[in-house]
Amino acid sequence: MNTLVAVIIISSFLNINFESQRTINSSKISRASINNFDCLISGTGVRMRTQPSVSGAVIGYFDDGEYIREIEWNNDWCKVERKNGDIGWVSGKYVYCPDNIGCYITGTGVRMRSIASTSGKIVDYFTDGEYVSVLTNSRDGYWCLVRKENGQIGWVHGDYLSCGDY
Repeated sequence: MNTLVAVIIISSFLNINFESQRTINSSKISRASINNFDCLISGTGVRMRTQPSVSGAVIGYFDDGEYIREIEWNNDWCKVERKNGDIGWVSGKYVYCPDNIGCYITGTGVRMRSIASTSGKIVDYFTDGEYVSVLTNSRDGYWCLVRKENGQIGWVHGDYLSCGDY
């Protein structure tokens, strides 16, 4: 059996600034996984779809705790592969990857957005020091898709993340 070793690099560096006198050195975020089936589904009756949307046709259902391989993220949807080789999309709120990068929010009134842009709808706010898991980042490397401890997923600008010692 071939062992696939994948290294997912959350591209670029996060330029993390608090205020003008407090700047954290940029840090590269990366994640390596061996054999890739290191994420799991958390929930019962979770649907696998053909597209990253509730309008995508349902092509299967997951068992709670089923191991999957994370392929890519499209906003708050994750393209996954099952051990039987089936590939499809699942809402990211049901995907749990134990080795996601843990970071803290730095700032008050920091907004969680629906897309990786200041034009994205504000879906929630963070509190200063709130812990989040980084799932992936935007193509330009400035925004991160994060999961709050309550399971909510959205985008935050990298300037408001501290991913080292807090």
